[in-house]
Amino acid sequence: MGSPISVVLAELTMQKIEQQIFDTLPVQILLWKRYVDDIIAIVPKSATEGILAHINGINQVIQFTCEKESNNQIPYLDL
Repeated sequence: MGSPISVVLAELTMQKIEQQIFDTLPVQILLWKRYVDDIIAIVPKSATEGILAHINGINQVIQFTCEKESNNQIPYLDL
């Protein structure tokens, strides 16, 4: 079992990283919604790889992955 404060620390860490992303990203993100550790974002298709590289450069320990839509379905929270 983890410490009860782990959830709070994880949330604060994600908020700090998100703020750094929004402050430094040169491309506009049309939609960014997060539920715990799952994020759904709408970004220009041509900038997807650059945005992912930029986000992963913010914190070397916390790395994001990208799952793109296929067959007009999005892989988000097993929907």
